[in-house]
Amino acid sequence: MLIFSVLSIFSTLISQNIYPNNQTFYAVKALDKNNIIIVGENGTIIRSSDSGNNWKLITPTKATTKKLLSISFVDNKHGWIVGENGTILKTTNGGVTWINLDSSSTNSYMYINFVKKNIGWIVGTHGLILKTTNGGESWFPQRTNINADLWSANFINISTGWAVGGHGTIIKTTDGGITWMQLKINTKNFLYSVHFVDSLSGWICGGYGSIYHTSDGGESWQEQNQEEAFIFFKTDNYHYKIKFINNTTGWVVGSNGTIMKTIDKGMNWIPEEIDTKSTLYDFHPVHDNILWAVGSNNTILKTTDGGASWKLQKLNILKTKR
Repeated sequence: MLIFSVLSIFSTLISQNIYPNNQTFYAVKALDKNNIIIVGENGTIIRSSDSGNNWKLITPTKATTKKLLSISFVDNKHGWIVGENGTILKTTNGGVTWINLDSSSTNSYMYINFVKKNIGWIVGTHGLILKTTNGGESWFPQRTNINADLWSANFINISTGWAVGGHGTIIKTTDGGITWMQLKINTKNFLYSVHFVDSLSGWICGGYGSIYHTSDGGESWQEQNQEEAFIFFKTDNYHYKIKFINNTTGWVVGSNGTIMKTIDKGMNWIPEEIDTKSTLYDFHPVHDNILWAVGSNNTILKTTDGGASWKLQKLNILKTKR
């Protein structure tokens, strides 16, 4: 993947015409219907306060060129971003400004999940799990005995959470991460995303179009989306993010412009038509009808009808100065 440096233009006037057209966006968070934050390659942070009509490039207190991979907010003000080489950023004003938090790690932080203003977790390469109890000012490692890269985590409260990663890795904690237990699943696929709606019902997705569901907290998993192409690995389609808005309705996104929706707990997944073949890495529902999705090639998608139609968004970068 080609990397284009955008930091040289942060301090100059910026317009849509000179914004790199091959940027990859890795994560999106909609604070409400108006305020949206997107992060990606080369330390890119863009923010809209008018439902995506216009965007501003945001520079943290200490600029970075590292990939920014994940966002977590606990309310409309307090949020965190993580990325390559131990990058951690924090905002207390809804993403208008970001400060850099100290991190001595060279690990890539793949995902961040806060459940309260003070309590959150980071997962990353080589089985890394970090926890904070003071809003990110300091972090301490948690032991997992896992060496696989961890790509995603989901906590439903301060005690119970799951993490997934390479080689079919799924681990679970019920004591806030003091101990982690490895769960069994019949796959060695890369698992990129995990989402639970309560302590029992959850989904994961990953390589070769895989989607799995559990109804017992992860003790057993049932494969969904069992088309022949997926069963026999006759597809290069990867699913990178899965989320549900309740215990029946959810979406999954991935490579080749894939967006699929279910309204029956994943028993059936219906492809949704979009005008792109770009890889989609993340999406975020504002509520039942409004969702945002992001991916490669500057792709920003929005639906206002629950996914019945998706529209590519123009990346209008407001002229601004650092």
